[in-house]
Amino acid sequence: MNPRAACLATVLFATALGSCASGPSLPPTREALMAELASAYDIEGIIVRERTETLAELHRDIDQVRAQMNGRLTPAQQERFNAGIDRFVTSARSGVDPHTAAAVWAQSYAGELSDTDLRSIVAFARTPAGAAEIAASHRAGDSLRDYLREDREKRFGAAQRQFFAEMKALTGQP
Repeated sequence: MNPRAACLATVLFATALGSCASGPSLPPTREALMAELASAYDIEGIIVRERTETLAELHRDIDQVRAQMNGRLTPAQQERFNAGIDRFVTSARSGVDPHTAAAVWAQSYAGELSDTDLRSIVAFARTPAGAAEIAASHRAGDSLRDYLREDREKRFGAAQRQFFAEMKALTGQP
């Protein structure tokens, strides 16, 4: 066989093998489908926002306690107080493990869904309407959480102020 014919035969053979190798693709695994949905639903972003809100709330609480203790502690007590706050903040900053949180979300989301259901949901999520639904779901969930937090703070804050006033009156503290 001449070299040109051998080269052509090799190219044709390789092309034939390549077309066989690229035959029907396997459907995505549940894990791959859930990873795509976790990305579409921005689970990592939700975790980051929750951690940020928690730390902001923590700092507000610490500032309130500091204001109540201002001028009431001896230098030694102040040092122990500050060390306690440092330990508390360090512990609070450790945060949630994002992989565990995403796994909890995925298990809850897909627990009752078949592979076919998941493929259909992912296909929908890839469409403009699916992306809009995910965004609307986020906005609605955020609004509900904000309302519930504000309502809780209002009710709890009033109850807390009343309790502290009663305890101060009980102990004779100003």
